[in-house]
Amino acid sequence: MSPGPLARTLAWIDRHATPRRARALAALAIVVLAVENLLDFPLSVPFMQRTTGHTYLDMCAFCSRAQIEAHLDGFGTAGRGLQLWLLPTVDVIIPFVGAAFGSVALAVLVRDRDRRWRVVRLLPLVALALDLVENAAIAALVIAHPHRLPIVAAVSGAVTGLKFLAYASTIVVAAALSLVPARRAASARS
Repeated sequence: MSPGPLARTLAWIDRHATPRRARALAALAIVVLAVENLLDFPLSVPFMQRTTGHTYLDMCAFCSRAQIEAHLDGFGTAGRGLQLWLLPTVDVIIPFVGAAFGSVALAVLVRDRDRRWRVVRLLPLVALALDLVENAAIAALVIAHPHRLPIVAAVSGAVTGLKFLAYASTIVVAAALSLVPARRAASARS
């Protein structure tokens, strides 16, 4: 029986994960996030805030249905257009760069550990999946506006919050693993 797509993906990541690639992807992730969140250009967070007075919906973690709908109304036509343009551009780049960094970093960090630790390699892939579900929900909400999709709006806020938790968990686990030496590596040095 051949391994499934997830097992093949993790095996591919394991084969190609190196500390050098992890550092390069970390640098790329930091640059991409800094550019998107600090510089003022169309599709950036500062541009959206200056133009509409709101942040993008993908920053509305655990927002209620009412908060999501208020954001959509407050965006106006220009803001809803920016939100739609964000989805196939910046909001594809950031999740894939983040997942690539997290996957490679965790693969490197769990390589010399007990096999039970290998499950943490799934965290960045869970974050990516949540990000893509969030993007689909946001697209549906923006396209349907002014019609309300209350269930999609409620799910969107929850998925956004879970996405942030998954990305944060990836960073916390990677930081913790980098501070605690692997047993095999530590015993090999003894």
